Amino acid sequence: MIASLDIALGLLALLVAAAVLARRANFPEPLLFVLAGIAASYVPGVPTVFLEPELVLNVFLPLLVYAAAIRMPYREFRANLRPIGFLAIGLVFFTTVGVALLAHAIVPEISWAAAFALGAIVSPPDTVAAGSVLGRLPVPKRIAVILQGEGLVNDVSALTIFRFAVLAAISGSFSLAHASLAFVAALAGGAIYGYLIGWLALRVRALLVDSRLETTVSLITPFVAYLLPEHFGSTGVLATAVAGMVMNAKAPHSISAGTRLHAMPIWEMIDFWLNGLLFLLLGLQLKVVLSMVPANALASYATVAVAIGIAAIVLRFVWVYLIVYAPRLWGGEGDTSPRRNAVFMISWTGMRGAVSLAAALSLPLTVAGGAPFPARDLVIFATFAVILITLVVQGSTLPFLIRRLGLDREGQVEDHRSTAVEYQARVRVLEAGMKRLEELVRARKISTEWGARQRRELRERVQTYKRHGAARVNVDARSLAQAELQGLVESGEAQRAEMLRLRREGKIDDHILHRIERDLDQQELRLQSRIETLPRARP
Repeated sequence: MIASLDIALGLLALLVAAAVLARRANFPEPLLFVLAGIAASYVPGVPTVFLEPELVLNVFLPLLVYAAAIRMPYREFRANLRPIGFLAIGLVFFTTVGVALLAHAIVPEISWAAAFALGAIVSPPDTVAAGSVLGRLPVPKRIAVILQGEGLVNDVSALTIFRFAVLAAISGSFSLAHASLAFVAALAGGAIYGYLIGWLALRVRALLVDSRLETTVSLITPFVAYLLPEHFGSTGVLATAVAGMVMNAKAPHSISAGTRLHAMPIWEMIDFWLNGLLFLLLGLQLKVVLSMVPANALASYATVAVAIGIAAIVLRFVWVYLIVYAPRLWGGEGDTSPRRNAVFMISWTGMRGAVSLAAALSLPLTVAGGAPFPARDLVIFATFAVILITLVVQGSTLPFLIRRLGLDREGQVEDHRSTAVEYQARVRVLEAGMKRLEELVRARKISTEWGARQRRELRERVQTYKRHGAARVNVDARSLAQAELQGLVESGEAQRAEMLRLRREGKIDDHILHRIERDLDQQELRLQSRIETLPRARP
């Protein structure tokens, strides 16, 4: 127990150090996490840390899928269901078949079942690896949504194919009709079950009046959605994703403000911790994976792995270009002809992650009759190599590629337009509040003086938003807006200083301090959101 705690604390410390270094060096976090894990595995005295497949697939995966689903832009996700489906389902099948054919051709002794298992393992890209880069650079929202949506759903098809391939390898038999029917049933059943769990979770949370209890229910929800389908031999990924999307769509109407303020930071921390730990653990597996390679077989294994890695990259290009330029296939948002730079970006963004390695490590040691699982060591080694190849070759070049294709400029223009829409929406929201105050005054439900005072405060906020919205195109307005926001920052700092002075002099106790501090924290969060949306320069 103590040893496990020491390892966990060590991994978190390494995670923090690597994250700080990645951000200061403007380096992709997932790749640096993997490199840090590899380096740590060779430090004398560092114990061997195994990536437990059950931990990844039954604990990390449902939490990560749910965290991604509740943050997914719901309307944009629905608008791009067609391209997301082609990538998350069609591309997974296409890659699985292509990799299986290649693996069986260059390694004839590998069984077809093992070859298809390898194809399914390396077919789904990892959305985290791309998201960490896309989150830092301005790219068009549609590209980000398509890639994030693909990563949210592609594990469903990949893990389903993987399980059928493993079952065929173990039993020695396979029925395409049975597998196809089971796959469709898994999709339909997972979607229905996930919707029911999301609906039920909303009803349960509506009965609770404590944001801590609601947050606890939100932490339980992904496991309820995930584990039951897994128990019956299906995959719970789709159910978890659907439950999260239901919560995402209904949260503005059903979730209290207090719960949102409490729960979302928790989910953000879970997402950061688990993703970071997965990539660190991935790097720490290098020595473990190399130890599985038979003597004098490293060169042949490496050749096979490189070929499969190149095939995984090429197959994605072939599929994306085939679907995009086939008549009436891509679609979505009224745009049937995406620009070439966007098509290339989507084709290139196919980094694999730790879930693939966890699936490979979960392969059984033996098949029916006690014989070893065919080419198990090769499958694990090839999976690890494909992950490294895609992270290094594709992940490290994404920032350059985004700039080279001009997608950062398109993203900046889109961000400025979005900012203008946001300020207009803020003004309309405040105007709705002023209108309601006027109605209450006329109905004599509130006093005229109090209503006028509140309307005056809202009107001043409207004028502030209008000035800050004008900062998009006017240098003088931008300077004024920045000065106003800086004044608010310094005012908040003065309030905190006075609060601390009152406690130091014994005029308020810690209970009062925490209540005042909470209000100041909320003010600071609102101010920070305004600072982030204030344009600093013209696109």
